[in-house]
Amino acid sequence: MSSSLTTHNNKFFGIVYQRFNGVSKIILEDLSVFERTELTYEYTFFDYFESQFAKTSLYQEKRNILLVHVDGNIIQFEKLIFDDETRNMLNQQGLDIYIYEVSLFYQGPEAKKLYINLDIEDNNIDYEFPSTPKNLDNLRCFEFDSINALIDNNNLTNVTCYVTDYNNSKYAQRHYPKFKIYTKNFFLPTLVGKTTDSFGYNETWTNYFSSTVIKKKFISLAWRYTNYRQIVQTFLCFRNASCSWAYSLPIEKCETYFDITQWQNTNPDIWQALKEGNKYIENNSPLVVDLTFDITEVYRGRNSIPNYEFDNLHFCPMGLDIPIEKYAEAFCSVISESEFFRPSAVVGEKTVNAIKSGRPFILVAGPHSLEYLQKLGFKTFSDFWDESYDQIEDHEQRLLAVLKLIEDLDKLSLEQMQNLYNQMKPIIEHNFYQVANLGTMQIVN
Repeated sequence: MSSSLTTHNNKFFGIVYQRFNGVSKIILEDLSVFERTELTYEYTFFDYFESQFAKTSLYQEKRNILLVHVDGNIIQFEKLIFDDETRNMLNQQGLDIYIYEVSLFYQGPEAKKLYINLDIEDNNIDYEFPSTPKNLDNLRCFEFDSINALIDNNNLTNVTCYVTDYNNSKYAQRHYPKFKIYTKNFFLPTLVGKTTDSFGYNETWTNYFSSTVIKKKFISLAWRYTNYRQIVQTFLCFRNASCSWAYSLPIEKCETYFDITQWQNTNPDIWQALKEGNKYIENNSPLVVDLTFDITEVYRGRNSIPNYEFDNLHFCPMGLDIPIEKYAEAFCSVISESEFFRPSAVVGEKTVNAIKSGRPFILVAGPHSLEYLQKLGFKTFSDFWDESYDQIEDHEQRLLAVLKLIEDLDKLSLEQMQNLYNQMKPIIEHNFYQVANLGTMQIVN
């Protein structure tokens, strides 16, 4: 049974969840406040927090928390003024802020604004940039800017911020000295429930951990459009792969901070493969694995999602059953995580879904993402192929290394992949059971 999660309610996204002295409230972007007893007939973040976080240490902790379910600037933080009693209590006991979504970096040094729900965005925001010393020195974060405003407006002196991406503090802490930044992936513990969707964990799934059913080389599921996902799906789709992709944008029009068309000269074999994949997508789009949708125009790179029959609900695809049988048919999962062109590492449900499904994986994510997984107790596959791509901090070169790895693995026959899978079984089973240990959140910096 899946959780049937939907995200259409305005008391679910764009909210700040507050719990001070055991009293929970939701604060909307217009600063209206709701308590649990006022919202009994609609699905809100209260329901999500109580169902998905119930077995995590975050739910059971008694500390004062503000949990932010917002992308970009947090308008509530920029306008909230606490009374003296609350301010003194927070300074004495401490305030813990949890950023639920991946924090969004941008290129400073001038402060910029991004209020996604309010459709307010400054011009000329650079979300993607190489990790040069100069750029890292100019690194800024929309969410952290708003935390600074909350601190300044309320004279707060004891604030800690927890984020889900690894190495965040390494790059951001020096720019935001007014509060402490730690990595504590409080989202991953929500993925061990009793459902059959991304929030679920079922030991019967190990029945699918068999080499005999492998008949595809790769599986790669992508929902929201991103430029790096377009590159990976285009490179992968014609290689006996199960791919999910709703977009038919030509590869020449894929916009990145570097000029991808230069690969014609610098990486001609990869460029030729992308052209071949482009033709495949033109003739076969949309590419569908587990959910039917229409071909979708890329209208705004980081926010485009497929046209599908439930579009009026804006549901979250995490609420769909994990396509275990589709995963089982494929040897390797190529995972395009939610962010790539950033200095910090991101690991979310996309990676955990592959682990639950018993797949070895290649991570298309920020640098040191495999290192992050290892710190969380998982094992990766360096004994079987080159995982040095994970250490490459130059985003273009890391992406090229991933594509070259895919190309190398594609040279293997299905029989060779089946034999490799059998050799990997101890790692695959270790990782599956390690998922169950995610309920205890650890600080990983």
